[in-house]
Amino acid sequence: MKKQFSVSSVAALCVLAGLAAMPARATLEIRIGGTVSGGTVTGGTLCVDNTACDLDPTVGVLTTNSAFNIQVTGSTSTSGSPNGTLSVSFNGAPTAIGSVTFAVTDTGFNSPAPPVSLAQSDIATTQSGDIGSISAVGYFGATNVLFDTSGTHTTTATTPIGGAEAFGSGGPILSGSPYSLTDFITVSVTSLGTGINKQLQAGADLATAAVPEPASVALLGGILLFTVTTIRRKTRRA
Repeated sequence: MKKQFSVSSVAALCVLAGLAAMPARATLEIRIGGTVSGGTVTGGTLCVDNTACDLDPTVGVLTTNSAFNIQVTGSTSTSGSPNGTLSVSFNGAPTAIGSVTFAVTDTGFNSPAPPVSLAQSDIATTQSGDIGSISAVGYFGATNVLFDTSGTHTTTATTPIGGAEAFGSGGPILSGSPYSLTDFITVSVTSLGTGINKQLQAGADLATAAVPEPASVALLGGILLFTVTTIRRKTRRA
């Protein structure tokens, strides 16, 4: 006897198949005051998206307050998962000389898929007070694990607080999808400053970018060569 499937049964199976094919996206998390050790970030205070410490109910956006050497009045992290973007911004004022770290992470990124490169920028406030510096390193996790710092990472982007925008980059990364992204930011305070120069407003962005295929690179090279050759011929005739 042949089994017959109703339209609703087929639709349900399609939905289940689609869910099985979706990347395993975890929850956006931030760890303030942690350290990089043994291929991961440990210690400090952990806040998870849509839990009691999160002041923003939006999924993929985490806002929290914490007090370490810097009184953070609003740290907002945003994940673009499954698109490869991750960012964090924070406001505050130093209460003591020292440093504090912000580690932002999420999983389930699959667009763009490898081969990709890592690009990251670190932006400090435009205030002129010389109270310290900010540095950031971005990590690609090929095993799709939160806070994975064992894989490919960007160069360290460092800028004085109140300085110009700084950049770091890494790659190319040839495999790993879905993948995790982790941005590790360190704020080092060397002077408490006064007045408006005591304030700290900063942010860091981490993103993946598709690496051009060899055929595309070769085509671009051919176009450039043709252009240069044409210019040379015209120059000789002139």
